Amino acid sequence: MGRSTRRGVALTLTYVFGLSLVYALLGLLAGLTRTLFGTVSASPWAAILTGNLLLLFGLWMLDAIPIRIPAALLGGGRTQSVTSLGGAFVMGCASGLVAAPCSAPVLAAVLTWVAVTKSAVLGFVYLFVFSVGMCALLVVVGIFGATVARLPRSGMWMVWVKRVLALVMLGAAEYYFVHAGMTM
Repeated sequence: MGRSTRRGVALTLTYVFGLSLVYALLGLLAGLTRTLFGTVSASPWAAILTGNLLLLFGLWMLDAIPIRIPAALLGGGRTQSVTSLGGAFVMGCASGLVAAPCSAPVLAAVLTWVAVTKSAVLGFVYLFVFSVGMCALLVVVGIFGATVARLPRSGMWMVWVKRVLALVMLGAAEYYFVHAGMTM
């Protein structure tokens, strides 16, 4: 295994650990509070917060507002990709927060089970294992990263993909704002 392959694996595993830690802390919180997370997600304030985050990131993707990522997280600012372990960990944590709604049905079932068992330790373990399993494909890609070189080169088509996905994010933000307005 070459040095670059080991580095890729280390970055991938650090990213997955950050994401898994966020999920595990959600499980720990569910076990400690002994309440269902459904009450939190049903709050109009949670919908407003989620809508504002989606709005911010959607506008960022459209290049309407600049958000500077600290150079330390980008590996000294030499590239536009994360090359430091700390940056990979922070990106994993942020991805855990962003990915939580995407896995909501399964996550809700696990959090409900944790709330019923009233065990913070089980909540931490269940959600950590769940998120590691969720990232299994990502780990495989990180280990066999040489296949990434075979992917199509970025170009103008990626700009259009980014714009379309930004519009999807803005639409999701609007959904959360409407949902918050209906529950207030």
